[in-house]
Amino acid sequence: MDDETTRHDQYDELVEQVAERRAHELTAHQRSCAACRARLADLADLWHGVDAVGAEDVETPAGLPDRVISRPHGRNHVDVVIDEIGGRTTVSSTVLSLIATSAIVHVPGLVRVHSVDVRADAFALAVTLNLQRPLHDVADAIRAAAAAELWRLTGIVPPPLDIHVRAVDTAN
Repeated sequence: MDDETTRHDQYDELVEQVAERRAHELTAHQRSCAACRARLADLADLWHGVDAVGAEDVETPAGLPDRVISRPHGRNHVDVVIDEIGGRTTVSSTVLSLIATSAIVHVPGLVRVHSVDVRADAFALAVTLNLQRPLHDVADAIRAAAAAELWRLTGIVPPPLDIHVRAVDTAN
């Protein structure tokens, strides 16, 4: 590959040049190369649209910052506190999600666990189920397995386990 081809394939540098608002500062190669100047001009036109969107004043919806802060890693952060004779044990929502997920992965009819959202009032599990078994039977088995494992490992009685069937699989 010759030096000219290498320069023409370095779009990242052109994008960086435009993003840093240096499109008018042409390198020696760009001053002598119509193709590079054309690419730079095209990128500058595209970037103008990005700048226009970024310049719009968008009002933050009421309460959004508080909701975002209360949901680290995309889920409600709920610590479960277990008071015991020797002290207090705190279990994070991340650990509760992992316990629930590991408990249900072998439930017949469960194809995939998409997410487990731990809230103070309920656990919400988004899943894909196999249509070879009645969905309500699989959902009941998921609830039973998760509840039993959460009780076994933490000693807590979990809140309701809401099952959201996001997809179904018709394969055997």
